[in-house]
Amino acid sequence: MEDLIKVLKGNKHLRDENEVTKFESILAELPEQSEDQVAYVTQLFDVFVDDCDHSEVMWGLLHFVESFDDEIYISSLLLSINGLSSKAKDWLEIILSRVLNNDNSKSQLIVALKNCSEVENTTVIEMLESFKADEEPLLRDQAAAVLLESQ
Repeated sequence: MEDLIKVLKGNKHLRDENEVTKFESILAELPEQSEDQVAYVTQLFDVFVDDCDHSEVMWGLLHFVESFDDEIYISSLLLSINGLSSKAKDWLEIILSRVLNNDNSKSQLIVALKNCSEVENTTVIEMLESFKADEEPLLRDQAAAVLLESQ
């Protein structure tokens, strides 16, 4: 499994058809279970990068990490939050907006924010605060609700 993730990371910029083919092939081979699910999904979050030529291919990775149990998914997301905010901020915004639009994921985020480190908490809170200024009323309201309930 480590080798598969290494190949994903090596091709994550999706610069040409060869990288796209390798990425999609490895994504299809990834196991759905691992001995340490949180560490596994955390490694997968590390593959996200905004600087890629075929971002539509990254959606496959997003759907894969979203398929994990919400507790694992959210725990892994919080452990990955600093890396995502520095190299995949656009993807982080997409991921967090999708979390906010899923009742189970949103509930798990609220619980996790109460128990995570200050660094992880601060990064998520800053992103949620920026969502409160969003023109999309649903996203704005969901972000405000999570901020209120997680305090």
